[in-house]
Amino acid sequence: IQKDRANAFDKACETLSNEMVLSVFAHCIDLMLADGEFHDTEKDFVDKLYRKLDISEEYARRILEVLLLKERY
Repeated sequence: IQKDRANAFDKACETLSNEMVLSVFAHCIDLMLADGEFHDTEKDFVDKLYRKLDISEEYARRILEVLLLKERY
């Protein structure tokens, strides 16, 4: 979708309500970790996503840490 529509990422982020931002962010990370790895391209996407969703770096890091622990056990 992003290849066909350059602004698809921005539009998708803009449609989220404030109440959904953190849960969508966490769900994205959870999906990325499903294979047990966190690749550089995924890290780049997470960096872009938390900034676009206006999530603080500290919150983003905490969510990532919790989900990394979840995947470990």
